[in-house]
Amino acid sequence: MMEYQNPRIAPFARSAVKLLQGPISEDQQDVWGEIVQYVVELTHYFEKIAIELVLDRREGYAYLKQIELDDSGSTIGLVRRSPLSYDLTVVCILLREWLFEFESSDLETANLYVTPREFRERIDMFFKEKTNELKFVRDLN
Repeated sequence: MMEYQNPRIAPFARSAVKLLQGPISEDQQDVWGEIVQYVVELTHYFEKIAIELVLDRREGYAYLKQIELDDSGSTIGLVRRSPLSYDLTVVCILLREWLFEFESSDLETANLYVTPREFRERIDMFFKEKTNELKFVRDLN
């Protein structure tokens, strides 16, 4: 934890900024500890700007989620919604599929590992042209 000389700076300022930059895992011990310690203060701070702090201590991660302002699903616009490319959609589908298979079959292992070879084998069916697949695999690596 870091103490600031300026009393106007919140003691959780660094973790708030890190959360705005992206998800935090418990592996980032200094920031993680600060988030856990100041969870109430961070929650109140972000709620004022229509953002929800999601903290899962059991799984060891924290991230920010926009609060929907009305029934239409509009938000303050912190994160822009943009469509995924075909390639990224394929990645998401395959990863979700693997995760589902892993969670429903392996109850003892905590982590799922996918080798590049396994990934290449599964993406074959999604590409009509081999050159597109090769470019995709190269970009993915």
